[in-house]
Amino acid sequence: MSHGVPNKMKETDFFTEYGEANRYKIVEVIGKGSYGVVCAAIDTHTGEKVAIKKIHNVFGHISDAIRVLREVKLLRLLRHPDIVEIKRIMLPPSKREFRDIYVVFELMESDLHQVIKANDDLTREHHQFFLYQMLRALKYMHTGKLQVMFTRYIMKYFGLALRVDCLKVDPFPCIPFPNLLVKEQDTLYHRDLKPTNILANANCKLKVCDFGLARVAFSDAPTSIVWTDYVAARWYRAPEFCGSFFSKYTSAIDIWSIGCIFAEVLTGKPLFPGKVLSIS
Repeated sequence: MSHGVPNKMKETDFFTEYGEANRYKIVEVIGKGSYGVVCAAIDTHTGEKVAIKKIHNVFGHISDAIRVLREVKLLRLLRHPDIVEIKRIMLPPSKREFRDIYVVFELMESDLHQVIKANDDLTREHHQFFLYQMLRALKYMHTGKLQVMFTRYIMKYFGLALRVDCLKVDPFPCIPFPNLLVKEQDTLYHRDLKPTNILANANCKLKVCDFGLARVAFSDAPTSIVWTDYVAARWYRAPEFCGSFFSKYTSAIDIWSIGCIFAEVLTGKPLFPGKVLSIS
């Protein structure tokens, strides 16, 4: 997601006749990306400032839909001051109109990329506070603090029916699978840490976001796991990702990314830049 110059957007341009659209007053666009757009808004019921992420045509490609589903499920389970909080999923009036997804988050005005780009006077205290928050988020993800019970669901008649129990999407039929317990020994790997995936506000508060590529490594999993090789923007990718499709990941993959990010905070430029971020 890119945070450009804020611009105005009408509610009618942002919402596509969603049932809860009148609850939120759109203030401005704060980010755009290939997936859609993010707007700052005000919850008229509570007066709270929020960010609403609109994901276009979520069922256009199965890989995109699975990534969105994974991120939503994880963020509904994660509760930590250094991880962005998901507040609400806006549901369509009917399943036939379920094409776009609106996810309501707590509002964070910028991201670490913009902070680094716009500030050449960051102090030692800023550096320490940034690193502390990033490492604290990793500790939560990596040390088995995810003791939650959730249920696996399958998408039936993909694009028309979807249910995630924790989202209470009751109108959509589902096929339940056995409950899955995340145990103390299990670990969550983010796998896509980079400055644009760490949100920031005016108080220097950082929050990790974008868990679309995240995976839970279960303690009883085989020693070799086949996962997609496209993980992490390559400027921030750990060496073990390069040239290997089979790997038993450890927490080192995310720690490497945080190290690259922190070096960028200190120097104002990427530690291992290439010509293009996605293929560097």
